[in-house]
Amino acid sequence: MNLNRNISKLILGLIVSLMMTGLSALAQGEAPQSQGAEIVSLTLDNGIPLFVQPSDTSRVQSVKVFFKGHAQFAEPGQDGLEKLTLKLMERGSENYSWEEVQAMEREKSASVGGTTKHFDYSGFYLKTLDKYFDETYPLFVDELLRPSWDEEEFEKVKNSLLMARTQKEADPYSLASQILNDSFFGDHAYQTDIDGNLETLEGITLDEVKAYYGRILDGNRMFFVAVGDFDPEALRDRLNEDFGSLPINRKAIIPVGSLGAIEEDVLVEPFADSPGLAYVRGDWVIPEISPEEKAALQLGLSLLDDILFQVVRTENSACYSVWSHLYDFQAKYASFGIYKTQVPYDVDELVLEAVDILASGRCMSTAAVGDDPYVSIEESLEFYKAQFVTEYYSDQQTNNVIAEQIGRSWLYEGDPAAYRGQSELWNAVTAEEIVEVIKKYVVGQPIKWIVLGGEDVI
Repeated sequence: MNLNRNISKLILGLIVSLMMTGLSALAQGEAPQSQGAEIVSLTLDNGIPLFVQPSDTSRVQSVKVFFKGHAQFAEPGQDGLEKLTLKLMERGSENYSWEEVQAMEREKSASVGGTTKHFDYSGFYLKTLDKYFDETYPLFVDELLRPSWDEEEFEKVKNSLLMARTQKEADPYSLASQILNDSFFGDHAYQTDIDGNLETLEGITLDEVKAYYGRILDGNRMFFVAVGDFDPEALRDRLNEDFGSLPINRKAIIPVGSLGAIEEDVLVEPFADSPGLAYVRGDWVIPEISPEEKAALQLGLSLLDDILFQVVRTENSACYSVWSHLYDFQAKYASFGIYKTQVPYDVDELVLEAVDILASGRCMSTAAVGDDPYVSIEESLEFYKAQFVTEYYSDQQTNNVIAEQIGRSWLYEGDPAAYRGQSELWNAVTAEEIVEVIKKYVVGQPIKWIVLGGEDVI
């Protein structure tokens, strides 16, 4: 095995053995104390939901408004419009110039801004220390309700997004992913480039941004999440005063449907700036799946990552890095990523070889002893569960991230506290269930691949 990777697994194995009691509690669904407070569900006068998780374990207070839907609202030729609109809203309002916004955020250790990286929702948040909440909350409200729409700032924001897009297209793996997305999603809502592309961003005008703003600030799309040392009723009254009279468009926001069937295919894209190297990605559709099956698949792909590394890199020196990933959106799909390879037309078979190893009931040994690196899934499963759950909760140590989890739970599960039960689902997964979901959702699935790289290797 790769020495550094082997050492890392041995160290982690030692940590697991020394801290088994704590990790077992996590694996059995005992969330950290900061996540244990009751989530209070309230409603503004116009029906906008509010979810508050009171917590006095941090001085930071987080308030976030989620806007349901995102990709499906883009009109042809306006990809990236919602992102541009929300980013411009950060740049000042009727009562706060952009210079004043920057000064307040710097002096109060606060942050106010839009989030636009998800197909199924976008958002706007306030993150601040509790002693500055009364001073920073009005900025949050003013930027949401009374953006300045400054022409100079509009040009700056648009140019920054164009620059980011240019940099993205200069990165070979990012470009490969985007080209694959354009083909993989077909006519599904996810074919929208929510970051925008050079053509659409260049063509967006400030008047289009102003007109689109009404599609964002629609009470039917909105719900609030707050985490911190809040009095839920008092916060509800304050939000109600500012947002409780917003008009509500009662037309239902229909969630996007599952992705349709795809055909096995390989896209080939030359990339002159990558001589001698290629970047490979393969996507496949995940149909409707139960929470229990999804938990098994998530754990299964975690086990698969180490097998992929063993087969593709360690045994065959076929790439620099390799991984699998489940995209847990309303329309689910998964992917294999192969970063920097000189044998792009061989790695797909190596990936499938790794999948077959897992489907046969074997995975990597966590002891790393003996000639055979593989053992039965049962022998390593508890290690992988503890590792997976610990990583999951280690990413949820801030109120801002917990607010995001609550919002996603409400959006995807209809229950703001659903995310807390994830560890119980993972803990219940058996080796047999992992084999079953790998065979059902990975083995034999049609995969659409892309190979992007220098002409000498593609």
